Amino acid sequence: MSAPTVGLALEARNFGKFLSSSRDVFHYGDWVYKFDVGEDETGWQPQPQNRAEWKTYLYLTEHPETLPEGTAVPEMVLLEADDTEVEGGCIIASRYVEVVNTIPDCEYRAGRCHCYGKRERCWWEAMRYDGPLIFDLWGNVYYDKQDTYWLLDLGYGSAEVST
Repeated sequence: MSAPTVGLALEARNFGKFLSSSRDVFHYGDWVYKFDVGEDETGWQPQPQNRAEWKTYLYLTEHPETLPEGTAVPEMVLLEADDTEVEGGCIIASRYVEVVNTIPDCEYRAGRCHCYGKRERCWWEAMRYDGPLIFDLWGNVYYDKQDTYWLLDLGYGSAEVST
């Protein structure tokens, strides 16, 4: 499939597979397209996430040493869109990653999270205490068949990436 474009993203909204998220997220071809959403019928306004996710992605790609060993982020593209068509004026296109499942719940032993023996020090403990200031990643890390950990949602809670 070709490189992501605003046109393909809008097509994904109609024909892609909807993925559960706090944003409108659609898998279409080799990409996952993420759309910020506006206020709901009760008037609740969610936090815009696409620009925050882009900022976090740039930080992590410029500082790969902040990621724990065996952890990766998928390739991302920020698509600038017409504000009248797309909430927030931008769309995130994220390269699709085939994952097995979320990481298992962590167990604490002597102040360390062991992730049931998968690592001496788990990915989120390293990210929380040694890496950039990114919150709420626990449920957004998945692993693939090669046991690579993928951070698949860098948007929510990551507006204050440390430098």
